[in-house]
Amino acid sequence: MIVVRPSTLSRLGRGAASAGAVALALALAWWAIVFWPVISNNYLSPAESLSCTIAGSSICDLAQSLCRSSHFLGIKWFSPIATWISVALLSAGIVLTPIPETDVHSQTE
Repeated sequence: MIVVRPSTLSRLGRGAASAGAVALALALAWWAIVFWPVISNNYLSPAESLSCTIAGSSICDLAQSLCRSSHFLGIKWFSPIATWISVALLSAGIVLTPIPETDVHSQTE
């Protein structure tokens, strides 16, 4: 049987949550780089393009391919897999981070 100390689990959880938060920020920045010109050129509404962060569709692919604007760093496509990996890491970090125990009896009122 594998036994994991709470301090190790806590560090692992915080690390995964931090990595997930950074990855989510990067995924949203990647989405913004690709879809800001798409929104600006009225190929998709902001709500329609936001749906492209979680699921690829033919509409998202079409809007990306029709956009002829110059994109920052030449990035012209976005993968929703980046969003899902980020959310998975963040969720794993939250689940792995133990809740600190509090002694109810020692609190003064």
